[in-house]
Amino acid sequence: INKMVQKTPLNIDNYRTISKKRTPFTDVVSDPDFNNSQGERTFINNIGAAWDYSPDLLNEDFFNSRIVCFGGTALVPQIHDNLTALLAKAKQNGCITVVNTVFDFRNEKSNPDKPWPLVDDPDNFRLIDLLIMDCEESLKISGRKSITEAAVFFIEKGVPAFIITNGANDLYAFSNGKMFKNTDLRKFPVSKKVSEHLASNPASKVDTTGCGDNFAGGVISSLAMQLKYYEARELNFEEAIAWGVASGGFACFYLGGTFLENSIGEKLKLVEVFKNEYINQISSNNGGVKKKMVLFGAGKIGRSFIGQLFSRGGYQVVFIDLNKAVIEELNNRRNYNVIIKSDKELTISIKNVSGVFALDEQKVFDEVASAGIIAISVGLNGLSSVIKLIAQGLIKRYSLNEAAPLDIIIAENLRNAADFVRSELRLLLPSDFPLEERIGLIETSIGKMVPIMTEQDMKEDILQVFAEPYNTLILDSLAFKNPIPEIEGLSPKENMKAWVDRKLFIHNLGHSATAYIGYLYNPEFIYLYEALAVDEVYKKAKAAMQQAADVLLKMYPEEFTKESLNEHIDDLLLRFQNRALGDTIYRVGCDLLRKLSIHDRITGAIMEAMKYSLPYENILFALVCGLHFRAKDESGNMFLQDIEFARMFSEGISSVLTSVCGFDENSDKDVFRNALEIENSLKLIYRNY
Repeated sequence: INKMVQKTPLNIDNYRTISKKRTPFTDVVSDPDFNNSQGERTFINNIGAAWDYSPDLLNEDFFNSRIVCFGGTALVPQIHDNLTALLAKAKQNGCITVVNTVFDFRNEKSNPDKPWPLVDDPDNFRLIDLLIMDCEESLKISGRKSITEAAVFFIEKGVPAFIITNGANDLYAFSNGKMFKNTDLRKFPVSKKVSEHLASNPASKVDTTGCGDNFAGGVISSLAMQLKYYEARELNFEEAIAWGVASGGFACFYLGGTFLENSIGEKLKLVEVFKNEYINQISSNNGGVKKKMVLFGAGKIGRSFIGQLFSRGGYQVVFIDLNKAVIEELNNRRNYNVIIKSDKELTISIKNVSGVFALDEQKVFDEVASAGIIAISVGLNGLSSVIKLIAQGLIKRYSLNEAAPLDIIIAENLRNAADFVRSELRLLLPSDFPLEERIGLIETSIGKMVPIMTEQDMKEDILQVFAEPYNTLILDSLAFKNPIPEIEGLSPKENMKAWVDRKLFIHNLGHSATAYIGYLYNPEFIYLYEALAVDEVYKKAKAAMQQAADVLLKMYPEEFTKESLNEHIDDLLLRFQNRALGDTIYRVGCDLLRKLSIHDRITGAIMEAMKYSLPYENILFALVCGLHFRAKDESGNMFLQDIEFARMFSEGISSVLTSVCGFDENSDKDVFRNALEIENSLKLIYRNY
């Protein structure tokens, strides 16, 4: 056993020789021809030295874990008999508890007609966050006669989530929403791909030994992977089950379910193929994808955020874009990867996607006419062109079905976005088109950060996209004409204007302030985290964000609290320092003509502060620093419009404050005076002045 384990990356520091009894062992009698070659096995178990493994051998480190698993405890009698106390200790330490059961030879032998004890009192089933059993184990533990009755028993006893497998038959799963998203008791099929593989290779004898352990391992692995990026209650139960089914089914192809890797990650890649096929299979079994989303914009936000959310939520996503190479590759592969950049990378495979070239207008009109929902993520420069295409598609849609409402998610960081799109559509649609009655225009707040990718990254894979773990889409709950999609990651809000302004005046302002102050501090800095590592830059950026927060409190006293906004600021500054994201000062700060304009993040916040007679000197400091921003991209080039901005600034600070920022020298005298004072002080502070 030690020789086998040493071939794996498993840490065996806690493996112990604790008695003179034999190592626990099991004789397995396997029948690959059972149940139409689905396979079955019988176990003859010897507990051996496991008789002497006691709870005191579990040190404190065991309970200082995010997840604590108790697997097959019936084969370790002292652990099994003290399971309730061990679960209680884990819960007291804030651990997530997972129990996966095994045939209880000991209790079956001593009390063959009585339920197997798992916890000391039925109320203590609540201590188990996730319970994984096979059919026979569920019946014996619950004392019930059928899987459905057993499932009802565990629901009534308060088990937050459980899975009951049943060999080559459907499995049962339930979640009350505490750990995974709420899932009513339902059946899940076995893997069609595994069944087809076995059917097409009759010469290969299936060995179901280890399927249960591999199933549990797949579920627990998915739980661990998801908890790196999502909180409990937000976890995807179908994803965890898919990993379990794929891993358990994969074990059929290897004697004893044991696959020894030649390199780390080899098995993961093989199992992932089965997992992805299973996700497609259960979508099909549920009547196919829920609806079709037509997404204008296959850029970074479109692919890493909007497309990802809706694809993983069960939608077919059709991208409309002018990048023909991207569209062709989407249609060739029908999937792409989102690389989550954090302390550890996670690759998310996005399925059920395709594309239409934006210049194939008739195809675009057809997609709009048949869409279940539409989203726009093209940036301000492309918005008007996209609205023209949508208008023609809406006309065709209306001719086919006058009664069908349609929601359009405007995934743009634009104040009053719905008003803008509405006014544009009115100019393009027939005068009798029921725009207000049939079309929902959904404003959003896009808080997800995606970095500039290098040319090498894009050469490696034209479709892959990098992004941070943050995955929440705030959107206007009151604007929908159809029911709001039940998709993980959507966060509907009633006062949408407040949340759009929060994004603009705290997130966007803080981003830009960090870039501008950091660049002046040291123009050699490339990444945002380098600037924020400097205490002076961090404090000045945070001070600007806090003054903007005071403005928001005045604007929306019923929506925000000072505490919640301060927490948001701290969280953003932490996210800005994500080294793995590799966000550059150039990307965050460039496009000065837009970012310093009258209604945008910095100038807009100052205008609002003046309206409420609130201080704004820290925000103005960031603005003046921005006037000197001359960062370049990886090729050594400035943003094209920033070259024009630099030319305008050469005429003097007052000229830019008037022509770009929109301040009035007569009515806003304090702004001009304070800006000049800050400008003069910069000569003494920053080397790049």
